[in-house]
Amino acid sequence: MPNVSPVLLAEDNPNDVLLVRRALEDTKTLNPLQVVGNGEEAIQYLAGEGPYADRAAYPFPALFLLDLKMPVMDGLGVLRWLLQ
Repeated sequence: MPNVSPVLLAEDNPNDVLLVRRALEDTKTLNPLQVVGNGEEAIQYLAGEGPYADRAAYPFPALFLLDLKMPVMDGLGVLRWLLQ
């Protein structure tokens, strides 16, 4: 498999994660799916911090899908962080 950047999904609902995973598989998308469960984890991933500091294991995503209603920090908080 070629070395491709992942699709980052920030989503706390396992059913929605399953739907996105199936959609990517059905469309034969080569990008692997990386899932985080809240906005703080999404920011850590995007910033390459904490458990996501190893960019070889957690490369910057090609696509970022963001749920707006999540625990800890919602998607709007992530968008505010991105605009800083």
